[in-house]
Amino acid sequence: ETWLASSDDLLHWKQMGRQLSFSAAADWDAYQKAGYNALQDYEWEGSYALQPYQGKYWMSYIGGNTKGL
Repeated sequence: ETWLASSDDLLHWKQMGRQLSFSAAADWDAYQKAGYNALQDYEWEGSYALQPYQGKYWMSYIGGNTKGL
């Protein structure tokens, strides 16, 4: 699963919610699934806030059908 969390000090975290859930064992990506936030403010000392594009927030996705080691 992929979750979103926020922190002001990188020590204490607040969960913001689930972004990508596990799926049923029959799904082709049941063993490997991950999402990575896109369009994040990456400027040095920036906010690291997620930025929308055309009114939506975006993520990249990777998945697979084999068990990891």
